[in-house]
Amino acid sequence: MKLFENIRKHEKLINRITSVLLLLSCIIMFVLSLKNHYNFLVYPYQLEYREGAGLSAAQDFLQNENPYDLSQQPQHTYIYGFLYPYLVSKAANVYGNTLFVHRAFTYFFLTATSVIIFFVLLRMKAGWIFSFAGLVFLQQSLINASNTSTSRPEGLGIFLMTFGIIIPWFWNYNRISLYASIVLGILGFLTKQYYLFVIPAIVVYLFLFVSKKKAMEYFLTSVVSLILTLVILDYVFPLYLSNTLFTHLHYATYSYQYMKDQVAVFAEVNVYLILIIVLSCIFMIRQYLETRSYMSINEIFQDVKKLFVFESASTLSKPLISSNGDLLFPLTLMLALFIFMINLGGHTGNYMAAYLFQLASPFLILVTFQTLNSTKDLLFRSFACLVLIITLNVAFGLQKIDFERFTSCFIQIEEIIKSSKSPLNSPENVSVIIQEGKPVHNSGHSEYFLSSNHKTERTNDYENEINNKITNKEFDVILLTEGYYSFFVDKGLLYQNYKLKNKLCAPMILQEWKTEIWEPKK
Repeated sequence: MKLFENIRKHEKLINRITSVLLLLSCIIMFVLSLKNHYNFLVYPYQLEYREGAGLSAAQDFLQNENPYDLSQQPQHTYIYGFLYPYLVSKAANVYGNTLFVHRAFTYFFLTATSVIIFFVLLRMKAGWIFSFAGLVFLQQSLINASNTSTSRPEGLGIFLMTFGIIIPWFWNYNRISLYASIVLGILGFLTKQYYLFVIPAIVVYLFLFVSKKKAMEYFLTSVVSLILTLVILDYVFPLYLSNTLFTHLHYATYSYQYMKDQVAVFAEVNVYLILIIVLSCIFMIRQYLETRSYMSINEIFQDVKKLFVFESASTLSKPLISSNGDLLFPLTLMLALFIFMINLGGHTGNYMAAYLFQLASPFLILVTFQTLNSTKDLLFRSFACLVLIITLNVAFGLQKIDFERFTSCFIQIEEIIKSSKSPLNSPENVSVIIQEGKPVHNSGHSEYFLSSNHKTERTNDYENEINNKITNKEFDVILLTEGYYSFFVDKGLLYQNYKLKNKLCAPMILQEWKTEIWEPKK
């Protein structure tokens, strides 16, 4: 007891020391992360199996081709929105359509999202140290846990989603900010479909806590805008809806057990942040009760009821619930988790809970520091700083990749492609094919078009074209992913006309593939 009293006497000093330690830890992690990410940027080969698909779509835009036109299917099939490859193609027009340009573009928007979180926390009066910690935590969460630092659309999508939800909050849900939110939500949808999350998140919050009338206006404007957008898309990009919507519906699966496993991954990584939120809430409740120690239990209960007042459903100008609390970010976090659990989380293509990290991480970070900042107990804040330091170094540590081993494997594949006049590529070497100026036959998304229910005469023609070239031995080398090409080539024709010369490793961040090298029989 005496020890605790002595600690209490020095709680301000302890809080300063732990805050400085947290700041130093964040600065060190930020600098090391920059260095680590530079290695990702300059690594010349793909780090993810389908990382080349975005380069293929950007190449179409560079050549004034339409990646959603039937003539580009299935060799250049791209199943995400056009916005990412289109915007990157503008930079690629100057600097080249390389993995470096794509990854730098993605990293720029991941960093921009983290900067937004920094300024939001400052506006919430979390202080410079907690605000900077929020920036570093979010960047590490998005880069490490969900692998969004590769040449994929998620970096741009997360930025649009986060900005689209924060703008109305920043401008107190005025009309202009709500229109801007709708635009950003639709742009998010045009990047990757589930970033439309902006719109349901804002609709629900407006209806519950701002104004039922604003919620209805926002919802109707969003629906009309989205319908007009889809009509224009269908006109400009003939296969856009087929590739980006119907293909996903065709492949959609739901496994309850898989969803639980993904939630467990997210909870395990963020367990200390969740702990801080829970303990902060307990401390806030304790502080609330201490300031009302003179009141009876019934009086406290009546006082609590005033925090959330249910309004008449018929009064459109008022929300359903009147509250003085700032509840947008907690509500958005819960809504993201709900959508993940009932839909996205059961999709077996969702690896390492990537969808949940992308939708929820910005708001988990905000809620963590929002609740922590609401507690005035300096010793608890000091304890939280120590927990954050541990979390940063354990759960959000640097991603270590053996780039030397990766490079030595891919150099052999690159040399084979360079010396070939007419290669048939596999997904893991699309970037090398584009770099060498050779035609892409399999973008990495091609299998989705070839295996879907909406096969067309063009699909059959393409399959026949590939098989005829195999029969006539027109490919001087065929590169295929081991055990993963039956959708693409006729095995019988392949074995009849080509021989397997070698199997080369193709290591990537989460998986290690093997590339089969086939050469024509003499």
